[in-house]
Amino acid sequence: MDTSVHYIARTRNLKTEKAFTTDFPVDHVDGARRTNTEPDHRRVTVTAIDDPSKWKLDVHGFCVVHGRTNLDTDKVYTDKAAVQEAYFREIEAIIHSHFPQYSRIECFDLTARKRDPDFPAVVRVYRETHEQPSEVAHCDWSQRGSLPVLNWCFPGNEDFWEGKKFDMLKSFRLGLGLVYGLARPISVIISSDPDDGIERQT
Repeated sequence: MDTSVHYIARTRNLKTEKAFTTDFPVDHVDGARRTNTEPDHRRVTVTAIDDPSKWKLDVHGFCVVHGRTNLDTDKVYTDKAAVQEAYFREIEAIIHSHFPQYSRIECFDLTARKRDPDFPAVVRVYRETHEQPSEVAHCDWSQRGSLPVLNWCFPGNEDFWEGKKFDMLKSFRLGLGLVYGLARPISVIISSDPDDGIERQT
């Protein structure tokens, strides 16, 4: 499949400004901008994953593993807090079974995405009914930025990671009708059905 990836152009202003964009209007503020970036669309060819086993996390930056979860795909949109902890335990068990080298795994964020019929013409990033992926290729955490994220998610627990080696992984549960941004630096893609989902979602 031939498509394009939306990158941020390396414009002169980004040498002194941090790139930003927002999905809410700012017209009522004099001189305000919704973004300070310009797009740089690059043509790419996307091919289906024909052999999930050949992709290795420590070599390619992502992998595909199979595991079964019991996430209530209706309730996750209406009462995420009620299903999050049980889902975290299932994800932790799946990752432990495939990556025994990790002595401890802690989940700290769950995002459920549902197709917005207006996407990608209209991008509503943070909404209760639809949380669409960013349309710009990006990295959620940098090496320097990972520590503030952990401090925010686990306040008072710095002894668990300071001075220690750790990875921050992002897992994706592929599901019918769900939208996933797959442009991530380190990813574990979890399919609940070994015969369905991988090729369709690539």
